[in-house]
Amino acid sequence: MKFLNPTATATRAQVAAFIYQALVSSNQVSAINSPYVVAVGSTTPTPASVTIAQGTAIPVKYDKAEKILVTKDETSPLTLTVSQNVVTQDGSVVIPAGSQVIGQLKPATGGSQFVAEKLVLTNGQEYQLNATSEVITKTETVKKGTSLSSIIKDTVLGAGAATAVSAVTGDRAIATEEVLGGAGVGALVGLFFGKKSVDLIAIDPNTDLQMTINQNLLVSLR
Repeated sequence: MKFLNPTATATRAQVAAFIYQALVSSNQVSAINSPYVVAVGSTTPTPASVTIAQGTAIPVKYDKAEKILVTKDETSPLTLTVSQNVVTQDGSVVIPAGSQVIGQLKPATGGSQFVAEKLVLTNGQEYQLNATSEVITKTETVKKGTSLSSIIKDTVLGAGAATAVSAVTGDRAIATEEVLGGAGVGALVGLFFGKKSVDLIAIDPNTDLQMTINQNLLVSLR
């Protein structure tokens, strides 16, 4: 059939097809996969941005250490790396793996919590980010006489934790690269001097710091 004929009487089959297509358009029935159903190309333009909903999880990792030690009262700067693509329902990547999440470990009720401040995508785009991890309450006790090397192996410490470890063990040989933010150790030693042990919050950054977005985030797709 090469031309439309609007004055012709429709057959029962055509009427049934009209009704079916109307039901599909209104999402009352599912479309069938048939070579006889004409597919209409989408005219909807690709959106310029997408909203990442509150409650979306962001998987992250930390490559510099396998463990982080902080005191329950300290705030330490920390930058994490997004470990997997965060995608929309249609598969569009909105936060690529390798993006950076900049924030801080902060005191929280009963432990420590990562609080995100900024998201930096792999293309350099930056967004203010309201996201947090669960509160980490696991502790590790450092006692007088414990070998410093066994404490700091594959570990980074907050400045407060580094000071506490130095005071309790009597060993000041903690390098600045082993301290979050590169802070020096020494100014707070007096707070821990004479103690025989100290309890520190022990964080596995690759499992404990997975975070959830607390507020809708609008991200550009271009």
